[in-house]
Amino acid sequence: MSLDEMTGIQALERTMPAMPMKPGSIVKREFEYIRHGTQSLIASFNVATGEIEVATVGATHTEQDLEAHVVRLMAKHPTAPKYHVVMDCLNTHQPEALVRLVARLEPEGLDLGIKGKSALVCAASKGLGKGCAQALAAEGVNVTLVARGPEALDATAESIRQAGRAAITPRLESHAVDRTKSGQTHQSARRIKTRFAKCQKPQRCRGCNPSASDKSGFSLRHTR
Repeated sequence: MSLDEMTGIQALERTMPAMPMKPGSIVKREFEYIRHGTQSLIASFNVATGEIEVATVGATHTEQDLEAHVVRLMAKHPTAPKYHVVMDCLNTHQPEALVRLVARLEPEGLDLGIKGKSALVCAASKGLGKGCAQALAAEGVNVTLVARGPEALDATAESIRQAGRAAITPRLESHAVDRTKSGQTHQSARRIKTRFAKCQKPQRCRGCNPSASDKSGFSLRHTR
């Protein structure tokens, strides 16, 4: 399949009907028109048959529109073992929704990275913890920073924002917590769980027993 799109197609209505062709005269079309906005076309061309397999016309051409078009295309050939769809490198043709659709269909699975996941980084005010937080934020992870010193912790959060990483990080939070005081630990963990229902990447960088189990529901692993 060869897939491409045409945007900004004008939907025009002539103010007067065209005059039909007659001997010695061609069809005459009214030059004045009423413009009814624009439409976008997404079309998939079957290279083997020379036919348009699927055509989608709508007011928008978002990544959801492209994903829906590809789903319609695949529905026409449900028994096909493999699809080969050729398109150019336009950003619209490389959306996250389409990548995730392909990943779901691949039998061997695809590693899509950690963007959009949530991470809890302990001892995040400096050193290894700060480095982990910056690296995770750069990958688009929801990052929660935890450390004892509020000043150093705020400085770490601000450094991530100033580096421009916060622009691609859906959520960036910081909590000053002394993990030697269980009351502070559990209270902070409850607040974090309220914001992040599931923490996929807890990181402990120093300062606590790696075999300890957090009663609040986070299973933390020791990281060197």
